[in-house]
Amino acid sequence: MIRFLYSKNGHIVEGLDPAKVSSFLAEPDAKLWVDIQWENSHEIQWMEQTFRFHPLTIEDCTHRNQRPKVEDYDDYFFAVLHSSTFRHAEKEVDTQETHFFVASNYMVTVRDEASPQLDFVYQRYKTETALWGRGIDFLFYRVSDAQMDSYFPLLDEIEDHIDQLEDKILVSPAEDTLKQFFVLKRDLTFLRKVVSPLRDVFNILGRGDLSLVSEKTAIYFRDIHDHLTRATELINSYRDMVGGALDIYLSTVSNRMNEIIKRLAVVATIFLPLSFLAGFFGMNFQIMPYGNVRLFILSLSLFIGLPAVMAWWFYRKQWF
Repeated sequence: MIRFLYSKNGHIVEGLDPAKVSSFLAEPDAKLWVDIQWENSHEIQWMEQTFRFHPLTIEDCTHRNQRPKVEDYDDYFFAVLHSSTFRHAEKEVDTQETHFFVASNYMVTVRDEASPQLDFVYQRYKTETALWGRGIDFLFYRVSDAQMDSYFPLLDEIEDHIDQLEDKILVSPAEDTLKQFFVLKRDLTFLRKVVSPLRDVFNILGRGDLSLVSEKTAIYFRDIHDHLTRATELINSYRDMVGGALDIYLSTVSNRMNEIIKRLAVVATIFLPLSFLAGFFGMNFQIMPYGNVRLFILSLSLFIGLPAVMAWWFYRKQWF
């Protein structure tokens, strides 16, 4: 699927004949946004034939899971950005990869799935003429800013999840809680691997190293860089929280095990003298002591009184 949105002489129009794109871009005051959600190789082939992009960038578009980056070419720059998403069916954190070709009078976006952030900006540019007047580099900023903002709601959810799991640990630690912590740790590691290179990308854009990014727009890219720096700090702090929670979990489980062992030791200690008395009086005496009533009462008192005294003593010492 290919969408065309362009501005010319203060008018915004959606839709354009793909065969007329080259001639349209040659006209003055023409600005074009081509959005490709590719389903087969025909869209990529059309893009390659129309814009004559470098073969390496075309290869990146067809081979997904590219690292976030920005590369400068003769009359355009190529960027790979990732926005965050949570796939509820699989219950896992993932990213949506978008490729950008940004020139002075056009921008091409390539993706393989729906992007709510990109669609939101697309709808705004369909109605707001003033946005087109700020240049194609500002259009790239608006899309990238919307995509980078997608990380913060996800990080808020992760923080709430960590708080809930920490409460569970203190009340009733379970193996399922431990599994959830490991999933969180994996997700945070994945996010850090994505956000760190994204921060480098916007550092390059904010420094004004690219000729197609004006100084006025570079200020906005520096703002995105600050947001990503904050996101990186949050991710690192959440990883520390998860690590601390795992230590608390292991400590809690160990303490519970120690309590169980202590109670078992108390029970064994109480029955130890009973075992001795039962063994002693169960030996084959020639004259059984129970022939004497007083000895019978004494032994029975020991069987009852000694465990009771030991149990009272352990309770007083708060051993159980």
